[in-house]
Amino acid sequence: SVDSGVKIGCTATIADVIGYLTSVKTPNTTKVYQTNHFPQVVKHLKRIAGRQIRAAGSLCGNLMIAYAHQDPVNGFFCSDAATVMMGLGAVVTVMDPVAKTSTNLNMTQFFALNTGATDGMYGKYIAYITIPWALENECFMSYKIAMRQVNAHAYVNAAMRAVVNPTTGVIAAGSTVVLGGIEPRPTRITATEAALTNLQVKDTATFQIVASALMASLSPCPFTGRQDFRKSVAVNYFY
Repeated sequence: SVDSGVKIGCTATIADVIGYLTSVKTPNTTKVYQTNHFPQVVKHLKRIAGRQIRAAGSLCGNLMIAYAHQDPVNGFFCSDAATVMMGLGAVVTVMDPVAKTSTNLNMTQFFALNTGATDGMYGKYIAYITIPWALENECFMSYKIAMRQVNAHAYVNAAMRAVVNPTTGVIAAGSTVVLGGIEPRPTRITATEAALTNLQVKDTATFQIVASALMASLSPCPFTGRQDFRKSVAVNYFY
C-alpha cells in the first residue's frame, strides 16, 4: 500500500487481489475508514468466473481483455473487474518498454485508447493498478446480474460511489456512477453524477426524477440483446 491507496502489480491474480484486499490495513490508524470499500470489492470479485480462473487470471489481464473487445455489434466483454475499478476511481499505470515511459490513466482514459493502434496499447502493458483509499463518509456499492452466481458474464453490472454527510444526508459533489453492459465498455454516467450533487438521500421524489432521466438517456448496444431488460436493470441498480 501507498499513501494514495493500494497498488496491485500486473501479475497479481484475481485470487491474489481478493486475499490482499481482505487483509490489507490502512497505514494511517486514524483513518480506518480508508478500507471501507474493500469488503464489497472482494464480494464482487468473488463472482468473477470460478475459483480456477480467479487463481490463474490476473486483474490487469481482465482489464486488457475488456479493452481489446469493445465492439457494440460483434462482441464486447462485460468485465466486472473493469466496472468495479472504474467505480473505485482506480488508475492504471501503462508502461512503454521501447520509449521507457510510464503513463497514469484513469479507467475512462484507458478504455478510450485507440485499440490496436500504435497510439493505444500496442507494444505496451499495464504495470500496476492503484486503488485509492476511501474518503471519510464515502459509500461504495457494486452490482451484477448474470445467468448464474459464478461462471457467468454479467448482463449488466454497476459500481457507484458517493460521499454522504452523516448529519444532513446530503450528497457531496464528485459522485461516481458506472454502468457496464450498456455500452461496449464500462461508462461513467456523468449527467446522473452531476444530478446527485447536493441531493438529500431521502428525497425520493427527486431521486425518481433523476432515475427517469437516466432511463431516457440509456440506449444499450445490440450485442447480447435484451435491450429493454438491460436498461431496466441499470436504472434499478441506481435507484
